[in-house]
Amino acid sequence: MNIQSIIIALYALIVLIGGIIGYISAHSLMSIIMASLFALFLFFTSYLMVKEIKLGHQGAFYLVLALIIFFTYRLAKTGAFMPAGLMAIISTAVLIYLIYSEKKNVLWPLK
Repeated sequence: MNIQSIIIALYALIVLIGGIIGYISAHSLMSIIMASLFALFLFFTSYLMVKEIKLGHQGAFYLVLALIIFFTYRLAKTGAFMPAGLMAIISTAVLIYLIYSEKKNVLWPLK
């Protein structure tokens, strides 16, 4: 198990916990549904990374990028740092780590 897959699995857990908190605090059914789906896909990409399948890195990259876009949009729309700002920062840190740690240039579309 490599460190990238562990970080993606932890990030998936953070996303899932955020969705649960959103559901509990704001009764947002969409929050729990979307967080569960993204967490499921992130856990799957983490599994693919363990198996050293190129699609795992690419999938994680694009999922995290999509979440950065979403959380940045929510931050701009609401102006409230919590939770969108915090998640945007965490997501950006995960994306930077993925880019920095990837030495085989497998983040980009299959060639």
